[in-house]
Amino acid sequence: MESYQALRDKWRGLLEQGNAGCSFDLERLTPGRFCVAYSDAGGESMACCSSVVVVGFFDDAKDFLGFLRFAEIPRVLDLDTDANRDPFPDVADAYILKYEGEDRDRIDHLLGLIDRSLKADMISTPDLSVIHHAFNQAFESTNPEVQILAWGSLAEVLSSEHLEEDFEEAMQEEEEQEEEDENEKPSTELKALLDAGAFDETEGSHLPLVRLFLTTQLGV
Repeated sequence: MESYQALRDKWRGLLEQGNAGCSFDLERLTPGRFCVAYSDAGGESMACCSSVVVVGFFDDAKDFLGFLRFAEIPRVLDLDTDANRDPFPDVADAYILKYEGEDRDRIDHLLGLIDRSLKADMISTPDLSVIHHAFNQAFESTNPEVQILAWGSLAEVLSSEHLEEDFEEAMQEEEEQEEEDENEKPSTELKALLDAGAFDETEGSHLPLVRLFLTTQLGV
C-alpha cells in the first residue's frame, strides 16, 4: 500500500493532468481491483439536472480513499460552495469554513476518518464501513450529491442491490431478442454466475461478460 504522501502526490498529479477520473475507465477492469459503484447527481436546475452511476477500479481500498481525499471531495466541495477555484486545491480542508453546524462537522469528521485510514498500515472492514456511512451522510444533500453505492470485490459490487434494476433491464432486453440470438445472453449468464457464487474474475470468459454489461447498461 502506498503512503499518505505518495497517494496525495499521485492524485494531485492526475488532477493537474485532467486524469483524476482514470480509474472509472473500463480498461482498468482487471482481476484483483478494489471496485466501487458510485453515483453523482446534480445541476443548477431541474432542466439541467443529471444523474449517473459509474463503476471504478482501484489498486486497493487505500487508492480509492486517496482518490476521495485528494481529488473527489475537493471537486464536490468546490462545486457545492461555488468557489470556482481553478485549479481547485487538493486540500479539502480549505473549504470547511464555508460550511456551518452539522454540515461542517460531518465533512471534518469524514476527513479525519479518511486520514487515519490512509496513515494506517491496514484498513479493516469495520473502518471502511464507518467511512462509507460518513461519506454518504456528508454528501447526501450537496450539489452535486455523490454517494458510494457499493464497494469491495468485483463480485460484491455486481451483486449489490443497486445494480439489480440494471440486470433486470438487461435480461429483459435479452429475452426479447430474436430467436437467432437466443444463445447470446451475456447479462443473463453473468447474473446466473453471480447468483450461484460461481463468478471468477480470473476466469478468462467471465470478465468479457462484465465489460459488456457495464458498457451497455451503465455506459462505462
